[in-house]
Amino acid sequence: MTPDEVKHLASLARLQLTEQEVQAFPGQFTSILAFIDQIKEVDVTGIQTRDFTHINVFRDDVNPHEAGENRDLILAGMPEVRDDRLKVKRILPK
Repeated sequence: MTPDEVKHLASLARLQLTEQEVQAFPGQFTSILAFIDQIKEVDVTGIQTRDFTHINVFRDDVNPHEAGENRDLILAGMPEVRDDRLKVKRILPK
């Protein structure tokens, strides 16, 4: 990997690298790829893996706008309240 490729990759990732980092990255990247190659060589035959594709990670629907237990206390500390809501300055035109 050339320094120009590092700069291009950094710009795509929106990273700001110093010139020292640009010069160091190709060597570091080569080391990372060599380590990945070592991992690929590990014999995993006979090792049982678990299929995680059927685990339900969803939670029950909860209305995030439902009044919470501290609602009245929070509204009491606001500078201006209208219709049980915090009144704020209009930022969009009508």
